[in-house]
Amino acid sequence: MLRLIMVISPAAVDFMADKMDYTLKTDVLNKWVFQYQYNKRGLVSAKKIPAQDWTYMDYDQLDRIALTQDPNLRTSNKWIFQKYDELGHPIINGLATISSKSNIDLQNTMWSTNAVLYESRIGPSDWCTTNDGYTHNVYPTSCSEDLLLNYFNDYDFDGNGSDDFIPISSDIARSKNKLTGTFVEVLNTTPSQFVKQANFYDYRYRIIETDGLNERDRSDQTLNTYDFAGNILTSVRNLSVSHLMGTLSITNRQTFDNADRLIDTYMQVDAAPEIWLADLAYNEIDQVKQRNLENYMAGIDDRQSDTHRESTQYIDYKYNTRGWLTDINDITTASSLNGDYFAMKLHYDDGNSSLGASSQYTGNISWAEWRNSSDSVKRQYGYQYDQLDRLTKAKYTSYNPKETKVDDDLFTVSNLKYDANGNINAMKVKGVISKVKNAYTYGVADDLTYSYDGNKLTKVVDKGTGEWSNGLDFRGTGNTYNYDANANMTNDPNKGISVTYNYLNLPESITKTSTGDNLKVSYDAGGNKWREVTTIAGTKDSTLYFGGIIYEKGVPKKILNSDGYLVKDSAGNWNSYYYIKDHLGNIRTVFKGIEMVYTNAPLTMETNIDEEGNYPKYHNVASTRNNLERFQGISSAEIHNAQGPYTDAPIHARDSVKISVYYYWQKNAQKPQQPPKNPNNFLPLIQLQTLPDILSQQRIESGRQHSRSTFGMQLNIIGLFNYLHDKHHQQRDIEAPESAPDAYALLQLQDSSNNVVQEWKYKSDSSDKWIHLSDSMKIIVPDSTMKYHLHMELVNNSDENVWYDTLNLRIGTPTTPVIQENSYYPFGNMIDKLCWQTTGEDTSAYRYNGKEWYNPFGLDWLDYGARWYDPQVGRWWSVDPLAEKFLGWSPFTYGNDNPIGNIDPDGMAADGDYYGKNGKYLGSDGINDNRVYTVNTTTIANSNVPSVFLQSQINYVGQSTGFELSFTGNANAENSQQADGTVNVYQNVSNGSQFTRMSLGAVGGPFGNGAPPNGDYTVDDPRLRTESGFTRDDFGFSFNLNPQFETQRTLLRIHPDGNTSGTLGCIGLQCTGTQGKSFYNLLSNEVNRNGAMNLNINITDNPNNQGGEDVPKINE
Repeated sequence: MLRLIMVISPAAVDFMADKMDYTLKTDVLNKWVFQYQYNKRGLVSAKKIPAQDWTYMDYDQLDRIALTQDPNLRTSNKWIFQKYDELGHPIINGLATISSKSNIDLQNTMWSTNAVLYESRIGPSDWCTTNDGYTHNVYPTSCSEDLLLNYFNDYDFDGNGSDDFIPISSDIARSKNKLTGTFVEVLNTTPSQFVKQANFYDYRYRIIETDGLNERDRSDQTLNTYDFAGNILTSVRNLSVSHLMGTLSITNRQTFDNADRLIDTYMQVDAAPEIWLADLAYNEIDQVKQRNLENYMAGIDDRQSDTHRESTQYIDYKYNTRGWLTDINDITTASSLNGDYFAMKLHYDDGNSSLGASSQYTGNISWAEWRNSSDSVKRQYGYQYDQLDRLTKAKYTSYNPKETKVDDDLFTVSNLKYDANGNINAMKVKGVISKVKNAYTYGVADDLTYSYDGNKLTKVVDKGTGEWSNGLDFRGTGNTYNYDANANMTNDPNKGISVTYNYLNLPESITKTSTGDNLKVSYDAGGNKWREVTTIAGTKDSTLYFGGIIYEKGVPKKILNSDGYLVKDSAGNWNSYYYIKDHLGNIRTVFKGIEMVYTNAPLTMETNIDEEGNYPKYHNVASTRNNLERFQGISSAEIHNAQGPYTDAPIHARDSVKISVYYYWQKNAQKPQQPPKNPNNFLPLIQLQTLPDILSQQRIESGRQHSRSTFGMQLNIIGLFNYLHDKHHQQRDIEAPESAPDAYALLQLQDSSNNVVQEWKYKSDSSDKWIHLSDSMKIIVPDSTMKYHLHMELVNNSDENVWYDTLNLRIGTPTTPVIQENSYYPFGNMIDKLCWQTTGEDTSAYRYNGKEWYNPFGLDWLDYGARWYDPQVGRWWSVDPLAEKFLGWSPFTYGNDNPIGNIDPDGMAADGDYYGKNGKYLGSDGINDNRVYTVNTTTIANSNVPSVFLQSQINYVGQSTGFELSFTGNANAENSQQADGTVNVYQNVSNGSQFTRMSLGAVGGPFGNGAPPNGDYTVDDPRLRTESGFTRDDFGFSFNLNPQFETQRTLLRIHPDGNTSGTLGCIGLQCTGTQGKSFYNLLSNEVNRNGAMNLNINITDNPNNQGGEDVPKINE
């Protein structure tokens, strides 16, 4: 029988080739070779990952993994156990101390004839020392340390006869065969503290309410509402942390279009006003083309009538024909970026010779350029790769706003070399090497050479001259990294720290050995972070995490969301902050909700008010004052074939201009309609602010027409640049009647020589009544280094009388909303010279890949969830939990050595499953730990150019609880022995959801035994077959059946059908051999990972094996 016993990694082959000795000696086996051992049933009983010692596994009688012991656990004689209920649900996971039995002895115990297979629910009288509500009959039977508990079907978790949690409405307690509760222990708590959650379902078995107790043993409740398609419309979380603090209530609200695409997201904290976080627009293939942040409703008056949406920041995305992201905003616009806080352009097949970047056609990024709003300098990195797509060089250069090269090679990373497994052997980094006051000296900051023991880094020597840039000096020859038996780094002599880990291989204590300063992190058994305590010079600071809600010093401080975070200020107000990310999810810019400071320039035309003079006053006021007509007060401006009142206001890029004036044209000498006279009541202006160059642009979102700059004005605007309308083809000018006088309110953007740069005219098409003309805009200037002013004038070029009244011109200057800018070296280390943050603001600790950055006592690590990453050396300090998926790579490498196009979102290989809102399987984006997500778009990021952060709104559904296989169909009308139907692979989720992972047409019979009999089975031991009768198109496989078919057949055989009836005893899949192999790989991975898989056969009018005289009763 063919069984994999070892995989020799490329580095091992290189090592043996150098020695000219291909004998697999112990040293080679321990350092570089994946090794496997099997029990008598052919199941993996032990495995060895390079750099680690052996891990042991034992199985129950159904061949489900029941006991696991890694090298670290072996030092304390502990085993991780997994127990199941009678339906095969995983219900108890924990730690047990077993010191008297070897791995083989334990396996014999698990397979003994009297071994119990499942636990049952019990009452208090039968409790062990813990009231978990389950028997303890499955080995180990002692009252061990339960770490994770799952409950199904009811809410009486402790078995005392009453429900532990009660839903708001009893009508929603639908729980049959559903995961109703989870208890997860917070590690290292005495007595044991569990995070508890009860799930309540609606009639469609969607979680509509969760109730529980958090790490502080306080209430944590979530209430969900859904639309018909299953999208979550509102989610209200009520969190209590302390009886002194009361309950924090957070409401998240979302809207979707007719294609189930996410459009709007809102957040409200307690009774504070709701914040409109983001508004999305999509292109024709459901990629996000625009993300609008910090939205608000603007109207033409205080009553907010005729309101529309306006945004502080518009982020535009463009893609090439292969769907790869190319642009984040427009980097080619004016040097001021026209209000864009960040812009980036990615190049693929258009190389850049000055950067040494050749054209790339496989998805690798050839070169990238970006700009920040703080200085408008265009910065570039050109990338070079080897034949394995590993990064070898990143050349840096920059250009000032006038496109003159100013910095060349200042932050270049070069000399990147790797061994055959992808471990970095050398890296040279340029940067700041000294700083005297504000004078910087640049040079080689780090010139690193790495040394290894197998895949484990043992030493880094720095030949560079830099002493300042990144805070590290790797010089020295005696400094060696140390590791534990699981290959977790425990001692870093360069940073002077020691690290201890929990049983999940997560760092729980990091200590600066020279000072005793310390960082302690508390997790639950699911790996979720709950608390961190930093001790510096004896002063402790604590941070609590409650699923995106962060408490500091015992009070709520930040609430994270998909677009940024909210911060509570000293006055108790929640203020919004937003992220702008690049294609890797790196936080490049953080900005807060914008605030405008306005200067008013009113013109009432009243005789008792001094309004003559320079801005904010006007010229030609007295000469045009007239009291024959007026909108309010006693006077207005009458203009007859002459220049009216005017003013010139200084203007700057991104200033906001608001104009309001009332206009009257007496066509037939009729008396104008007069409103009540109130000289002190000047109507307020509209609140709209928008860009002049998109005044007429329309965009289609979610089946509705939604304007980025819909005015909501009570006027017709003429005289706007015609090219705007020709360009967008969305909105036509509405011309005034031919008889209307040539009179208008004029706005002109002029340069310092009074040359007109841009012009707007506002005119009415109505007569004999007062008309309100108003508009609002943000100003774009061609060159932010030059001076401009705004000329405002009331004009009448006709012989008819026109009156204007109650004019107001407001110039708003924005406060600086950007509080943080980040730029990164390729492997994630921050370029200090290009990073800045505002003092006193609540800046973001989330940086590279959007991960939380820790830098107490110079740590400079990033928490990815499953592992922590060190960007200074470009590698992980723990083994990849899914290292076996990348047999040719070192388990410590980051992003397969291509950090420009690859991300590793949770510190593991891609194993998180993603489904569209229509249930279609999309693939994996790198999220691990068996989690299942839904994505509100129908596309997923390209594997080489991940942009899922830009394209998708991701919602966590729950934990995967395993796959199911089903064959449904009908007996063939012409041959009742043959069943025509569909084979489906379903993925079950902890919240009760079920997704179709794969679906293929299938034929069952007539093949001797006829159609397979209906019923529920389990299958295991997947095996590829080569025997006749098992294959078609050179492919086929089988499962063991339990129970066996009534025909005594013990194998379930599957292979491609080939458009004919299946081969004897098999299910024929209507697919190619290649598709069949994908089907097999999916199922075999599931069974090998989680044990036996459920199979349901349900064929209408199934003949149930009445196959005729020649029905064989054997496994032919």
